[in-house]
Amino acid sequence: MMAMKQAITAALVLLATVPAEAACRYVKFGSLPIDTAARSPRIDGSVNGRPIKVLVDTGASITSLTRGIAERAELPLSHSFRGAFGIGGESEEYHASVRELVMGPARWNNVRMSVVWDGAADVDAILGANFLLQNDIELLLKDKVINFFRPEDCKNTFLGYWDPDAIVLPLVEKGPKDLRAEVMIEVNGQPVRTLIDSGAHASLIDEKVAAKLGVRKPTDGSAVEGAAAGVGTRQVATWIGRFDSVAIGPEVIQHARLTVMDMWGAARQDLRYSGSGALDDAPQMVLGADFLASHRVLFAMSQRKLYLSHLGGPVFAKPAAAEPAVPPASAPASAP
Repeated sequence: MMAMKQAITAALVLLATVPAEAACRYVKFGSLPIDTAARSPRIDGSVNGRPIKVLVDTGASITSLTRGIAERAELPLSHSFRGAFGIGGESEEYHASVRELVMGPARWNNVRMSVVWDGAADVDAILGANFLLQNDIELLLKDKVINFFRPEDCKNTFLGYWDPDAIVLPLVEKGPKDLRAEVMIEVNGQPVRTLIDSGAHASLIDEKVAAKLGVRKPTDGSAVEGAAAGVGTRQVATWIGRFDSVAIGPEVIQHARLTVMDMWGAARQDLRYSGSGALDDAPQMVLGADFLASHRVLFAMSQRKLYLSHLGGPVFAKPAAAEPAVPPASAPASAP
């Protein structure tokens, strides 16, 4: 991952103006243009000279390739004896030897990459949190850009430089190998552990959590139903639930419509490599690309905080009945 850091650092260095500590310098050391035509952000890349589409996925714990490009590029593979799991269940995971890998401005030579074997069929690679969230990053889907920042003496400084009223949320503490960003929000007045997931088309909530909050699938046939696929081999039924309120700090969305599904049921059925405890701390909800498109979001990993401001417009999408709520590459998490 060091090569990408160096490539981005070569960009023009800018200084973001932040209030508070005089010693604090918040240096923007690069920007990465993204394509949002498919809603979840993507960038171009290549594997051994073959063009690839790369999903920019803060909800994925690791950066990986998918089966399609591994087969097309005829990459040498070895079994990792590990699993990767997502909403579609557990997938086998392989290692591939890649002569040259390019993702955006970064280039690696003679690198070994993880390959997710099942699911994620509409992208060739996933750029996950283990690269993206090594730094402080600002995700601006509306402007189709990711900005990278380096803080200098900013431990206690308010970093929402664009908005003095930006919301600040502490990140949930996770294991040292999992850099994904989770926060606590409130749904119907109750705390819900939530993953910030740019790889998910739409925000969603676990069915069991929804039931505890008093929201259940209608039995009269009026439910708007669909299906979602992800890492793994299964499709998972979805429906649209109405919630009295969703509160992200002081921002409150009344009468929110969210996609509801059994987020981890397929993975629990499939677990072979990951162990029975792999899903103990799985998120209960996802704020996806619909939420991110209507917000300016700074992942201040140096402070273990999330800064955000609503930019206007609807916060949550209205998925159609036949449309998957999340893309095939949503939220894979590699298991040890």
